[in-house]
Amino acid sequence: MSSQYSLDPDSELTKANTAWQQAWDALVALAEALLTQNSNSIKRALDKAKDKQDQAQVALEDLEVAKKALKTPAEARGTLGDEDEKKLLTKADEVEQEAKRLEEEKEWTQKYQKWLRTGHGVALGLVALCGVLLSVEAIRTVLGMAKDNQLLLALGTVAVSWQVSAQALATSQRQLHATARQHRDTAEGLRDRARQVTTAKANAKAATDARGNIENAQVPLRKVTWCLEKLMAAVNMDRESKRQKFTEAEWVIEDILVDLRKASDGNKKMAQRLQKVYDELARQGGGTG
Repeated sequence: MSSQYSLDPDSELTKANTAWQQAWDALVALAEALLTQNSNSIKRALDKAKDKQDQAQVALEDLEVAKKALKTPAEARGTLGDEDEKKLLTKADEVEQEAKRLEEEKEWTQKYQKWLRTGHGVALGLVALCGVLLSVEAIRTVLGMAKDNQLLLALGTVAVSWQVSAQALATSQRQLHATARQHRDTAEGLRDRARQVTTAKANAKAATDARGNIENAQVPLRKVTWCLEKLMAAVNMDRESKRQKFTEAEWVIEDILVDLRKASDGNKKMAQRLQKVYDELARQGGGTG
């Protein structure tokens, strides 16, 4: 059975279109065979019509199997499809900008840290130099400084302060770097989610289109199958009546012509051929005329 297999929708649509066209060909051929009044020709046309009707029926069944195998639009869309990819991308850009701001701040702290380290080195150098100079009594006398002058203490305090500040900036840089990296990861995650949302919506649309295509193919295929069944039944009824006229078949052909004129999917070429058959049957006095 065809239902045991997973069918490709595109392939089944192609087969269905072929089956539809061949069924119409068989229907018109059967109608045209009536004009020959030849029993063998009509029998061959009936056999061919039955064969094409069976093929059309199989194509209908396969289309239904293919449709059932498809995900519904809701399944294809999933919960991701309810999100707005544009908002996600906008949020990703905002987070990316914040990451850039953090990196710029880190670069500024690196420069400031270099100044502090330079200042720290200068302060230490001054402490060492002043320690040596102030240890000489003659120099203290010239400078008018006492032995316990607070200059060395002040310079030492400045050096320590700058060192502590430089260390604090190093910690801040690590934190800024980590936070910026987190922001970039978040931005990439948002963009990836936006791509998933876009894919989910595309899948939903594809599922909708695929189901719609199958349903659109089923309608005309069901119609031609039904038309074939009616015409074959009418022809068999006329043959069994032992009449030389195909009254029942003429009526069915008339109904099919009316339906073809109404239907947007009507086969114009087939309708023209059927019309010729109908006109000739009517001329022969096959029925309503």
